Amino acid sequence: MGIVLHNELNSHNFSSPFTSLIPHLGIKRALQRAHFIKIKGESAFDMFTAQLNSCLMGDNLRRAFNSTAKAFFPASRAAMYRFMANDKYNWSMLCMYIASNASKKILKLNPNETFCFVVDDSLEERSDSAKYVEKCTMTFDHNSHTYVKGFTALQLGWTDGHSFLTMGSKLLASNESNRKSKACSPRPKRKKAIVTDKRTYQGSIRAQADSSKPDLVVDWVKQALNHGIKAEYILMDSWFNYEPLLKKLQELKVDTIGMLKLDNRKYSVLNNRGKAKEYLSLEAICKLAKQKHRKSDPEGIIGSIKVMAHTNNEPVTKGIPLKLVFIRNRHNKEDFLVLASTDTSLDPKRIVQLYARRWKIETNFHNQKAFFGMNSECQSTDFTTISAYANLACIRANLMEYKRRIENDVRAAGELFYSACQALKEIPFADALNRLPQAYNSIVDDLEKAGCIVKGKLKKAKKILKQKLSVWYDESSAYIQKLLELYSTEITSPILKRIK
Repeated sequence: MGIVLHNELNSHNFSSPFTSLIPHLGIKRALQRAHFIKIKGESAFDMFTAQLNSCLMGDNLRRAFNSTAKAFFPASRAAMYRFMANDKYNWSMLCMYIASNASKKILKLNPNETFCFVVDDSLEERSDSAKYVEKCTMTFDHNSHTYVKGFTALQLGWTDGHSFLTMGSKLLASNESNRKSKACSPRPKRKKAIVTDKRTYQGSIRAQADSSKPDLVVDWVKQALNHGIKAEYILMDSWFNYEPLLKKLQELKVDTIGMLKLDNRKYSVLNNRGKAKEYLSLEAICKLAKQKHRKSDPEGIIGSIKVMAHTNNEPVTKGIPLKLVFIRNRHNKEDFLVLASTDTSLDPKRIVQLYARRWKIETNFHNQKAFFGMNSECQSTDFTTISAYANLACIRANLMEYKRRIENDVRAAGELFYSACQALKEIPFADALNRLPQAYNSIVDDLEKAGCIVKGKLKKAKKILKQKLSVWYDESSAYIQKLLELYSTEITSPILKRIK
């Protein structure tokens, strides 16, 4: 991983795993289309680039500014925070543009692959002491089965089976009608009024926070398709797999594959001619499917059957046809799991294979939280800022995933991340090596100005200092010598030029 150092000190225009991808994905154009325009100060592009790289320099901006990496930021810490709080920058649109450009390039690598959307949500937890965080509510955590302060981060992803890109992150407040989901109190003395006009960006994200997940998913899929992102299926878990949502997605010509809850819902079993035969529960349908599928399956498939999903009071013809695949539960052989596909022509094994791709969004959530700042980088109480950081984590994850895919890198996201961090940590040290010859030359000039060196002895003094510098390089530790060898073209060349 190369590092390009400029001769100018305190330059923030250095190369990194993120910034090196900017020309490939048209990020400058995407920033303009997402209204990232600054009237004064540093450019929006430089500010965005610095925010992009900040996770590689420290856990957050504050720690990055307290380190030697401070020299590579284009503006003060306060200015960097104001950039993230700007209510005119459409971070959701920016993330969509970047994901769209990346997916089109990945698509060319394997154009005959089946492409899928993936939808899921994750808890973005806030501290228990958070009193004035806008839109923050007591949200139910399905892992711990308790209520915690935070948001539900809804994400729509895209996968070809090898890569995973996310369209962004929408933060939702809990809409449960009980006292446990009570929202945090607004800050008493807020400097600026909250805009609720849905025509503005900050008004729209606040309206989305109170919207239902199915409505957001439908609008999101429609937006992704309009941006040229191709997908045949959308993968979802049991929390999203309900008939009204499936019907709306089918209208967009996107089939669904998802897990079904083992609840009291009933389905009409279809005969060979497609006519409704019986109205049964999933347990009863599983027995029928098992009778038809008598041979043992190494993949654990019990059987498959075609049904019609509809309510008891709804005509069968107005329901939605599904192909149910019953799978043996690995943890309990007496139990089973059910996958449902609106594409009834798919082979049961293919349904299982495609649904297995849904796990990529789970690893994506883990990577965003562990490496790219989701749920940890932002401590603001302003919802605009919180939403901006949530989408920034998605952009970082997309860029790292794109880099991994086009370079055919087999390393995991964590290994790639720490490799990038190590490279950026070496930049201040390398910059210090660049300063050394200049510092030596300035000593001679300062001594001459102070009258400590006779003008006729100036060249001789510089020669002596040059020799001392050469000795220092020769006697350097093994680590420094190795670093100089690694970056010989980027670091030693300007050093030698200055010595000469």
